[in-house]
Amino acid sequence: MGGCFRSVKPLVRLLKAWKHNVGAPVSSFYLEMRTAEYAAEETVILYDVDLRRVINDIVAYGARDMTDPAHIVGRIPACASDEKRRRTVGMLSTAISDLRAADEAKAAGDRHRYWLAMLNVFGSGYPWPTW
Repeated sequence: MGGCFRSVKPLVRLLKAWKHNVGAPVSSFYLEMRTAEYAAEETVILYDVDLRRVINDIVAYGARDMTDPAHIVGRIPACASDEKRRRTVGMLSTAISDLRAADEAKAAGDRHRYWLAMLNVFGSGYPWPTW
C-alpha cells in the first residue's frame, strides 16, 4: 500500500463516521475496500486532502460495486439497491461540498464556519479544531 498502511485506518474511520452521521446506505466493507484501493497509490496520507479525494473517487465510480483487489471474495457490493446507491452518491456529493466549505473557512480563519461544515459531515462527535 505505498507505505502508508497505518494511515489508512483513520481515513476509513473518518468515512465510517460520515456514514454513521448521515445514515448513508452504503456498506462499511465497501468503504474500507475503496479506501484501500485509493491508498495503494499513495505514499503519504493527509486526512483533510485524502478524505475528499477518496470520496471524489467513490462518486466518480458512481458507488458501483467493485472487484475485490485481493481476488478473495469476487464482487464487493456498495449498496443493497440502485436507489440506495443513488442516495449514497448524493450524500457523498454533499460531504464533498461541506468539506470544501470547511477548507475555505479554515483558510479564512473562521472557526465557527469550519465547525458548522464539519458538523454537517461528522456530527457533533467530531473534535473541535485545534488551529
